[in-house]
Amino acid sequence: MKSHDAVPQARDADPMKVLLIFPPPSDKYSRDYKNAIGSGVPLGVAHLGSSLERGGFKVEAFDFQIPGNNNTRLREVLRGGFGMIGLSVFTLSAHSAYDIIGKAREASPGSTFVVGGPHPTALGPAVLDECGADVAAFGEGEITIVELARAVAARESFDAVKGIAFRRGYLPSEIVTTAPQPPVEDLDTLPPPALHLFDIKKYAQPGAASLYFPSINMITSRGCPYDCSFCFKKLWGPRCRFMSVGRVMSDIAELRAKHGAGEVAFFDDTFTLDRDRALSLCEKMLEEKKPLPWRCNSRVDRVDAELLALMRRAGCYSIGFGIESGNAEVLKKCGKGITLEQVRNAVELARRAGIESRGYFIFNLHGDTRETMEETTRFALSLPLTVANFTMALPYIGTRLREIVENDPGCRVDSARWNDWSAYCDKEPLFTQGDVRADELKKIISRAYSRFYLRPSYILRALKRVNSFEQVKSYIFAAGWILSATLSSFFVKKNR
Repeated sequence: MKSHDAVPQARDADPMKVLLIFPPPSDKYSRDYKNAIGSGVPLGVAHLGSSLERGGFKVEAFDFQIPGNNNTRLREVLRGGFGMIGLSVFTLSAHSAYDIIGKAREASPGSTFVVGGPHPTALGPAVLDECGADVAAFGEGEITIVELARAVAARESFDAVKGIAFRRGYLPSEIVTTAPQPPVEDLDTLPPPALHLFDIKKYAQPGAASLYFPSINMITSRGCPYDCSFCFKKLWGPRCRFMSVGRVMSDIAELRAKHGAGEVAFFDDTFTLDRDRALSLCEKMLEEKKPLPWRCNSRVDRVDAELLALMRRAGCYSIGFGIESGNAEVLKKCGKGITLEQVRNAVELARRAGIESRGYFIFNLHGDTRETMEETTRFALSLPLTVANFTMALPYIGTRLREIVENDPGCRVDSARWNDWSAYCDKEPLFTQGDVRADELKKIISRAYSRFYLRPSYILRALKRVNSFEQVKSYIFAAGWILSATLSSFFVKKNR
């Protein structure tokens, strides 16, 4: 395992203070979070924090997911005086992030405001025209944010900072785009995420997904070689890079010793993409006296009986599969590259190995009809899944799905909301196909949830899984949501 030498070392005796903000989804921005169910430590912010600290800066983090963290509280925090304020922005949080920038600038007018993450990377320099920030960072940010912070602290030009766009001059200002920042080739050279910036105990994962608390997220690889139409890949790119097994084990040991991790949730796109590495990692875990429980995500065509059996022995109790659709033609159109036979085989192999399966499904993919979405629901019901997640296809900026829908005369785009990023949170379809109306599409999704989770056999299995009070609270929370969705579906049907 190599030393963490990708990020430049500290050099300033009187370091500048940097505040990193994780904005909430726009639909939750207008109200305080009552709990952190469903949330986890924002790993992107934590990685940026550790790089900045290693670069010699004082760092604080502000996560709007945490109860009590709102704009009033943020104004109090901003009294500390920050030279640079960065926001990690997803499309779902873009609207709230932009509003936060405006309010924070009033409280801290001398700070340099920076946006980064998937949404700015997808939009490119144009994001500066809509967000009010001074600088936009694109792609992986660990190296870029340190270079930028040093330029801000020294009051130097940003021209030499790679991977950004920034404003130069006033009324009108010029937007300058610098050379791209190369991706980090060796992930072992990055310092571990700065989890100490967050109160781990305030985060909890839903009981339907987790069994042990606290559940701490971890990413050990970057990049995805697949070409699903609905996925945005420009942040990390198509080429896969992996942390070494030694580095992963070192980070797990730190999660357990310093943060009291009850389990690890690997958030790699495809944990088993490199089969040999996955096997080696499991073998190392088995050398521990008591391996930490963990869960991960994979693809149905990247698992087999031998691998799953070893994963279970090493502590894996749950695996997530992106199944997307129960119709072969829809799977083909979205570029998923899997078959229904592979889905059924992978879920069954996981069951035999003693690993629970989580299935992720997307309704209204390109080519979906009322009939194909019913096939998807029935397919989900036929599988021995512990968790099923049904979502609506969203045409995120930078995805092939967005281009396909825009150019297909058979798709009806809601042009008034297409570029309104707050609309991506309001659970209303942004496009429809064929004779399926928007209200019917919503009903199909809510009915899929109720048909899956309200089966007596499923409820009995779920009750047998309960092993903590946190899980009881999470199940009550989930049950309330499902009941609300079911009642909503009933009234939509009654009022049609």
